[in-house]
Amino acid sequence: MRGSELARKRKRKKRKSKWQRQYAKAASKAKYGTSMKPAPVKVIQADGSEKVVDQSAFVKEQRRSRYRTSDRLEDLAKRSGFESYAHFLRSKGWKDLRREALIRDNWRCVGCECKIKLQVHHRRYPKRLGEEELQDVETLCSVCHDETHKRRKKKKAK
Repeated sequence: MRGSELARKRKRKKRKSKWQRQYAKAASKAKYGTSMKPAPVKVIQADGSEKVVDQSAFVKEQRRSRYRTSDRLEDLAKRSGFESYAHFLRSKGWKDLRREALIRDNWRCVGCECKIKLQVHHRRYPKRLGEEELQDVETLCSVCHDETHKRRKKKKAK
C-alpha cells in the first residue's frame, strides 16, 4: 500500500459509524433537550435565597464532590507546605514511603492477603505531612480500604 492509501484507511477508522453518531446525538438531546443547551436549574441555598444555575455546572460540581478530599486533610497539607493533599500524594517523599510500605507488606493487602488494587492507607496522620513513619501506614486492597473508612464513619456517628 502507498502512503496515501494508508492515510485514507486511518481516516476511515477514526470516523464514527452512523449509528454511533445517532446514539451520541440522541444522548445529548435526552440530557439537554431539543435546544441542545443545558437547562437552567433553580437552586435554593441554605440561607433561603434562590439561584438559577446552568445544569452542566451543577452536574460538574456533583462529580467533583464525589472525590473530594476532606477539609481536614487539605488544611493539614497546606500547613505542611503543600498546595493541596493531591500535591502531597505526588511528592517524592510520599512515593518513597508508599513503595517501602508495599515492599514491607510483600505487595499484599494486610487485611485479606490479595494482590489486586493495592493502596497505602494512613493508620494515623502526623502533625505535618511528609513526616510519616513506616509504622504509620499499611497496605490495603481497595475493598479493605473502603471497609476501613466505613467502620471509622460508623464509630464517629455513635
